[in-house]
Formats: sequence, C-alpha cells, structure tokens
Amino acid sequence: MRWIVISVLMLGAGFSVHSVLSADQSLFSATAADNTSAQQSVDERPGFGAAGHSNAGRGPEKNDGSGETQLSPADLAGLRYFAQSGDTTRLKKEIERLQNLYPDWTPPEDLASLQIASDPELDRMWKAFAEGEYSELRRLIDERRQADPDWSPPEDMLEKLDTAEARSRLVNASHLEQYTTVIRIAANNPELLTCANVDVLWRLADAFIKEDKIDRAKDAYFYILKNCDVPSERISTIRKAIDVLPDADIDQLIAEERLKADGQGEFEAVRNDLVRLSIARSLKNGKAANPEDLARIEQIADAEDTDEDALLLGWYFLEQKNFAVSEDWFRKASLRNKSEEAAQGLGLALIGAGKATQAEAVLRPWWDTSARDRANYLAAVSAILAQEPREKIDASVFETIVQAVAKARDSNAARQIGWYAYEIGQSKTAADWFQVALRWDASDEAAAYGLALALRKLEERSRFETLVAHWSDRSARIAALAGSLAQKSAPVSRSGQARAGVAASNCDRYVPPSALSPAAALSRGWCLMNRNRPLEAVDVFAVALSAASETTRSDAAYGQSLAYLRLGLVERASVAATQGRMSPVRTRELQLSLLSKRASAAFEAGRYTETLLTLDERRRYEPEQVDLMLLRGYAYAQMGRYEDALQVFEALASAGYSDGKKGVTDTHDLRRGRSKEIHD
Repeated sequence: MRWIVISVLMLGAGFSVHSVLSADQSLFSATAADNTSAQQSVDERPGFGAAGHSNAGRGPEKNDGSGETQLSPADLAGLRYFAQSGDTTRLKKEIERLQNLYPDWTPPEDLASLQIASDPELDRMWKAFAEGEYSELRRLIDERRQADPDWSPPEDMLEKLDTAEARSRLVNASHLEQYTTVIRIAANNPELLTCANVDVLWRLADAFIKEDKIDRAKDAYFYILKNCDVPSERISTIRKAIDVLPDADIDQLIAEERLKADGQGEFEAVRNDLVRLSIARSLKNGKAANPEDLARIEQIADAEDTDEDALLLGWYFLEQKNFAVSEDWFRKASLRNKSEEAAQGLGLALIGAGKATQAEAVLRPWWDTSARDRANYLAAVSAILAQEPREKIDASVFETIVQAVAKARDSNAARQIGWYAYEIGQSKTAADWFQVALRWDASDEAAAYGLALALRKLEERSRFETLVAHWSDRSARIAALAGSLAQKSAPVSRSGQARAGVAASNCDRYVPPSALSPAAALSRGWCLMNRNRPLEAVDVFAVALSAASETTRSDAAYGQSLAYLRLGLVERASVAATQGRMSPVRTRELQLSLLSKRASAAFEAGRYTETLLTLDERRRYEPEQVDLMLLRGYAYAQMGRYEDALQVFEALASAGYSDGKKGVTDTHDLRRGRSKEIHD
C-alpha cells in the first residue's frame, strides 16, 4: 500500500497538523497558502486526511503463523460489546474500523467466539458510548481511574470517544450555520472524514459551499463517490452536488457511476433530475431547452402518475409562449392533482391562447387565495372585458369580478369594467366604474377619457366640464371634447341617489371604514354616493349598520342597497335591504329598482321569459317607464311574439318617442331575418 504525508492546513488558524495516511484514504486539499502549491505533485499537495485511526504505538497482540493478525482483548472489547448488545450498525462500523487498522485481520465468522471474559464496568462504559452519553462515559472512566489507579481504559475507547465528541461538535456547528467552525473541527479531526461518516462529509461540503470554496466541496463529493459503497449515500451525494456545483463538475462526478446487478447505471434516476434541472434553468433564463432533454422529461411525465413534471413542462412552454402545449401539460397536471399551481398555470395558458372566458372559470375558485392568484384572475377578467364583440357576463360571475376588483383596488380592471358597461349602453354604471378607477389611480388618463364620454352621454354638464378642464392640459383627446355637450338644463336627481345636506368635501380624503363611528360612516357613505363612488360606499355603510340607533341602521341599509344597485349587484342589494327596517316609501322604491335591475339582467343573459315575468311583477306597483316598455318590447321580439312587440313599440312611437319607431323597424327586420332562415 502506498503511503503519503498530507498537511492539514488550518483555515485562518496559522498552523498545520501532519498525519500519515494511505493514498486511497486521502480526501481533498485545502486552500494552499500560496501559489507554489500548484507546482506540487499530487502526492505532495496539502490536504485533509480521511483515514481511520492512526495505529502508531499499537499493534496486534500476536500472529499465529497463518499470516492473519490476532487482536488483543482491548481491541476486541468494543466489538464484543456491540455483538452482545445486538447493535448491528455499530458492529459493522467497528469491523470496518479494525480492518482499516489491521488489513490482515479477518473477523471471525461466528461472532459468538468473541464472548471473552466479561468486564461489567467496561460494558457499562461501552453502553454509555453506544447511547451517545459521552459525558456519562467520561464520568465512568474517571470514577474507575480513581478507584483503580493502575487501570487504563482501552485506547480505542478513548479514540472513539474523542471522535464521537468531535463529530457531535461538528454537527452542532453545522446546525448553527457556523461554517468556519465546521471546517476547523474537520481539519482537527481527520479521522471523521471517512466513509463511516458520510453525513459529516456532506456537512463539510456544505460548509465549503457557504464559504465560497466550490472546488473543496467538489473534492468532498468526489471522495465519497470514489471510496464509499452504500448505494443510498452515493445517490444522495449526487443529488446534493447537483444543487450546488456547475454542470461540468457534475459530469465528472457522474463519471464515477457504478453498474448495478441488472446492468443499469446506479445514477439513472439522477440523470432524470439533471434533465429536470436543465429544463428549470431554461425556464429561468428564457432560453429554449435541449430537445433531447425535453423529449426525455416528456416521456417521464407521460409515464408517471404525479404532477411535478407535467407542471414543469407547463411552465416551460408557457414561458416559451407555446400556449397550446402549455395548456395540455397543465390540464394533465390538474387531472393528477387539482392543485392551486396547476389551476394558475392553466389559467395563464388559456389567457395567452385567447380563451379568456375559460381562463376566468378556471381561476375563479382561487381568486382570493393570494395576491398573485387575484392578479391572475383579474388578468383573465380584463381579457374578457376587452373582447370584441362583447360577451354577456353572468350575474354571479360579475359579482365575483366586482369582489376581486374591490379587494385588489385594481384601477386597470375597474377601468375595463367601465368600458364594458359603456359599450353595452349602461352609461351610469360606466361612469361609476371610471370614477372608481380614477380614485385608485388619479393618473389614469384612459379612465378619465372614459368618464368624460360617459358623463357626456348622461348629459351631466357640471361634472363633464370640470373633468375636461382638469385634464385638458394633459390629454389632447379629452381637451377635444370641450364644448361637445349641448346646453341643457341640469338633470333632476333620481330619488334616493344622495342624501341631502351632506357636503361632498368631507369625503375627499381616504379614511379606513373601520376607523369611523356608525354616525360618521353614515354621513360619509352618503357623501361617497354623491361623489359617485358606490364601491367605497358599500363598505362604509356596512360600518353604519352596526349602530345602536334603528334610524341609523335603516338609513345605512337603504344606502348600501342603492350602492349595490349602482354597481349592478342586484342580489346583494336585495340582501342589504333586509339589514334595517325602512319606511314604506323607501321599501317600495327599492323594490321597484330591484325589479328593474333584475329584468335588465335577465334580458342581457338571454332569459326573455324571466324578463317578462319580472316586468309583470314590477308593473303591479307602478306603470312602466319608457325604458322598461322598450325592454318589454324587445323581449317579446326575441321570443318571436312579434305582434305583442309591435303593439308596444307602436304605442311609444305614437307618443313621439323615436326609440319606439326604431323598435318597430327592428322587429320587422328580426321577423324577416328569421323567416328567411326558415325558408333557407
């Protein structure tokens, strides 16, 4: 056996320790003090020693002439105890230790032959060692020495104890992230750095990584793969190295692969991890992945039942903007595990593919899980609202959208709702949402422009002119709207729209609703309604509902109902109306408003029978206004009840309403179109 001298350089300590080690037990070099080390031969380079215990000053008891070393009772004491106690793990390690010390020694096939004369006190000491009670072992040794000055503990017991205590200190330093201490303890105790203590080698490698000594960490991993045989430890070593070493170093470590009994390489599973790492790196840097790596991971993902690889591929193809393939992988992942991550990935892939409605449905159950999930949901919402032609949105879906927008205070989504409402002819709702968007982002020019258009359509001269004057020096298109609103008398406020006597100026500054008293909240709620900020008013009125005063609760319930109606949330308005006792006048007014909104919502959803039933219910309380008569006429027309539709539209036309004449024309056109479809 070849022997070399290795200097253990104490990092930062300024001194070295020398030990005689066999070449196949050397581990790795520490950082040389100067560049001259680069000129040294391999056998001379400074480094950590990783052998078992030095046997200087000790030797076998005898040789029986067969060439085999015969060990002394002191050498066999530990082995005997571990055999008696049934501690097979420590027994195996003790045999390995003795074979390292005495290569010519062969352990007996029958361990019962080790049953030599027992020493109860010595057995207690070995028992304390086996149980990790090192301080107890020290105490027992001291007690026996005091009782018997001529007695000395077995040398290997003291060596084992010193090594075990050093290992304990190293592990503790590793847990405390004291990496220089880990390196120092390892340097002082090279007997720790063997295959019997692979966990110590891992911790030392980790310490080198944390101290930015990558080459030394590589040496530690290389030593394990070169010398150690436990398959699970070898696999774990490669996995740990993959996380911290460059690809070139990993390739060198993989070259130490051994073949299993079936002829397959032991690192086959690790190669799959390397492929995953390659795909993950491509995902991170945005570059295309190696086609062979992609093909391999796709094959693995198709064959397995878990979702991890399908998710990885979904995110990779999403980053590459291959939305169709990304969608396929996220759907596979979702089938295997309906996780939040799979839903988010699928939703984003659908948005990218222009399938915003599907994306909204996928993301809706998760919208309130986290800020990120809410942002993804609102991205789908914005895409739906921006679609041409405009899609009808179900009332329950719209309610979720409003909740998400309100919680996120997302000005972009609020503006999109405004444009959606404007395009479908709901100018009042559009103005409210544009106002909300500006409240959340005062610099949103697009929202200001939308608000100007909505106010012009509503003929709200004062607000329109104030807005145009405020923005004219910052937006050419808003400035161009100046003077476009013809002089007309100011519109009469709708009943219940705002509470008289409340100054608008007292709600300019944002105040958290929870900071308000019920009375102050009620006053602020009406102020917000007067400022066309119903979304904020909803939360403020909720505070006022906690008032002890029945009058305050009644006013708050009334106000919150009106706020919900402005936002188009009919069902929530209906629930809010039950939160306080109201006067018959207010109850009737809210009932009429709720029925009007329900009829409009049913018509927009294509539920024309429900539209007519709701209008019939409302007509029991009050004659229909022109807008509701028009709604009735168009519902008749869509149901094919053309004569009923014409009767409504002709009555309006004879009263001088141009919309009635248009209804007559639309009904005839619809009838002719359907008749042509039937004949075709």
